[in-house]
Amino acid sequence: MASMATSLRRVRHTLRGPVRLPLGVLAAAVCVGVAVLQATVLTIRTDGLSGTHAFFVHWAHPAVWIVLGAVCLEYALGAERIVLNRTAMVAVALYLAFLLSVSFA
Repeated sequence: MASMATSLRRVRHTLRGPVRLPLGVLAAAVCVGVAVLQATVLTIRTDGLSGTHAFFVHWAHPAVWIVLGAVCLEYALGAERIVLNRTAMVAVALYLAFLLSVSFA
């Protein structure tokens, strides 16, 4: 059990070091790429849905990935933990809105 805690400490230390900026920017770029894919290629059919409902079904999931990209950039720039947590909670709320809109589609 002690070796697992040591390994976790080593990973945390590495992620706070010089790798923080490039890793955060790379993760943000991946998130933006997934958002573009979700908005263009991997869309969910919205035939027969009302305007607001169709909007949530189509755009909520790409919005989640954009907000996750923002979390990655905040991490890369060394933002406070409270800022990271609040931005991540926005992503969770958007994902819940997406799940609800898809479940009633």
